[in-house]
Amino acid sequence: KVKIKNITIQHSGGLNHNAGILLNSSDNTISHCQFYQTKSGILIENQSENIIKNCIFNKNGEGIFLYHSHKITLQNCNLYQNGLGINIAQSNTITITNTSAHTNGIGFFMINSSDLYIDRCAAYNNNDNQGGFFSESSHHIVLNNSIIAHNGFGLKISNSHSIDLIQSTVIYNTHAGLLITDTCYDLNISSCEITKNLRISISIKNSNVSLFQNNIANSICGIYAEYSHCNAENNWWGSPF
Repeated sequence: KVKIKNITIQHSGGLNHNAGILLNSSDNTISHCQFYQTKSGILIENQSENIIKNCIFNKNGEGIFLYHSHKITLQNCNLYQNGLGINIAQSNTITITNTSAHTNGIGFFMINSSDLYIDRCAAYNNNDNQGGFFSESSHHIVLNNSIIAHNGFGLKISNSHSIDLIQSTVIYNTHAGLLITDTCYDLNISSCEITKNLRISISIKNSNVSLFQNNIANSICGIYAEYSHCNAENNWWGSPF
């Protein structure tokens, strides 16, 4: 076991595998550290049982990069002005709580990953042509009790399945609160406030989505569905809860 605490790391190189901290072992804890102008603030590759908590990531290529890793816990971190806040690739069993990503290109990016639990997190003020949470070719994700506000796209989900968005607020996003494309299925959105997104609250293409007890209001278009199955019974269309 290794514990790294209360250090500042800055100006690491920009080549592949350059990082403020590169973890090639399991069962470590990194806490109360700051990462500034690195390629990857923390890179964890092919490892498990690591914890990152109470850290700050600013102006990095990516704040945290998890590659082919599992059983990773992120808690109480702040990621801002990075290219990617958190990059999760080919990884599984990831828990993220009380973490905020703002003013990044993309706040949370997940590709070819599964079994992610994201709770009490926030993605806001990320790039107006990118967004808050992006899922590509990923599955079994729960996003609970979180805030997705003032991004280009709040959530962009493609070629993914078995995703639950629960008790979250999706508001003031420019292009769409949720953009769901490329044969997604088993997407369930419940008890959410999806309001005041500039153009479209929810855009669905070639996908299967269920919506239950959401408030969907005050956008130019509430739901746009093309070549899709959308069950949108028992929602509110303009009245607050």
